[in-house]
Amino acid sequence: MEKQMLLRQLKNKKIGALLMDARMASSRNIDECAHILSLSREDYVSFEKGHNAPSVPQLEALSVYLDISLDHFKGKSSKYEAQQTGYRKNLEKIILVRDRIIGATIRKSRTEQELSLDQLGEKTNIPATLLESYEFGKVPIPLPELEIIADILHQDIDSYYEKINEKISEKNQQIRLNQFLELSDHLQEFVTKPINRPFLELANKLADLPVDRLRNVAEGLLEITY
Repeated sequence: MEKQMLLRQLKNKKIGALLMDARMASSRNIDECAHILSLSREDYVSFEKGHNAPSVPQLEALSVYLDISLDHFKGKSSKYEAQQTGYRKNLEKIILVRDRIIGATIRKSRTEQELSLDQLGEKTNIPATLLESYEFGKVPIPLPELEIIADILHQDIDSYYEKINEKISEKNQQIRLNQFLELSDHLQEFVTKPINRPFLELANKLADLPVDRLRNVAEGLLEITY
């Protein structure tokens, strides 16, 4: 039980650090993130400090709001892949429904394995009354606790995540196509010519430079020109 408690605390800290990193990288403040989850500032801060952990639906909502892949919170990626989508509308309702779906999935698996709430509580060190609230979607399940429950029920934690990355990928492709079609005919022709690829690659590298370094490059070009 002590080992589970320690692992849970470490997981909370890791998620908190990744959450803070994602929020700062997307230039969002604490109040904005708290508002999108319908939480108080204090409750959201407790996530980033690692005192508590968000639920999977809350992470899904944040991944869309912060324009970042869910893999970031699994420690697998820090690349930002999400785009503006209709998923951002009615997030509060979506989170509520997702909590209920996850809870129902746990309840189904538990009953199939003929485990009572008390038995699952003993194995996970989570009170049976709290587990019941989780199963009926009354209380969001912190991710570290969901991982413990999934492990006891012999389930893959990834099965609890909604498959939104595929939807986002398709949406991104459509967005890129629309952006290309909005270019003038002259620019479309320029972009599609292989001979112009070095110029495009150079522009891409310049776009990644910090503002101060980009300013130095521009000043250097002016000195050469004049």
